[in-house]
Amino acid sequence: ATGDGHFLACDHWSDGELGHTSWYLLSPDGSVVELPETVATSSNSWQGLNEGVCPWKDEETGLWGYVDVQGNWVMEPVWTAAEAFEGGYAVLWDDQERRGVIDGRGNLVLPFQDKWLELPRCSPGCEAKGLIRWEEWDEERQEYSYGYLDWDGTVYPMDGEVPCFYNGFATVWDHGGEYYLNADLQRLTECFSWCSDITSDGRGFVGLDGKIYRIEFLGR
Repeated sequence: ATGDGHFLACDHWSDGELGHTSWYLLSPDGSVVELPETVATSSNSWQGLNEGVCPWKDEETGLWGYVDVQGNWVMEPVWTAAEAFEGGYAVLWDDQERRGVIDGRGNLVLPFQDKWLELPRCSPGCEAKGLIRWEEWDEERQEYSYGYLDWDGTVYPMDGEVPCFYNGFATVWDHGGEYYLNADLQRLTECFSWCSDITSDGRGFVGLDGKIYRIEFLGR
């Protein structure tokens, strides 16, 4: 789903010598929305189309910007790399390979820095909630450091690798198993052997109110 009510589909085929890919945009009723030929058969990845725009590489400059479903530039190509939008925000790279975050109007809302960043994920139509996941190489320790980053730039280191937040919650692993963490970095549950993402309507092992739902598989 693109986030604006449409869906992406593609066909892959070979003519015996070269592989080809054509992209299609489907409306909610299943009808095909016509895409310009340069867009429909482009080697650029439309898998990043989300919230009506897609990160796009300009072949002349090698820089990245964003295009709409008609192939028009929504944000001019000025970045070294760019990712798809998630909850109204996107991660991009500058010419020094540093990462920052922009909003839907192209404004830089989180300054460029050396950390690798991953935005919190959310259900379509909902703005991103929770903390940004980060990791960076620690030269002194010769290993990666992990943690979360608040929107005001506050850094919260964690003991081990952690996933990004999804709808305001994250699953954290320690030697005892996995447990849920809320956006205030408060532990919600005891450890389970496995924790799923929590969806916006409360499905999963823990509801949005913190109530625990156990699922047990009985052996034969």
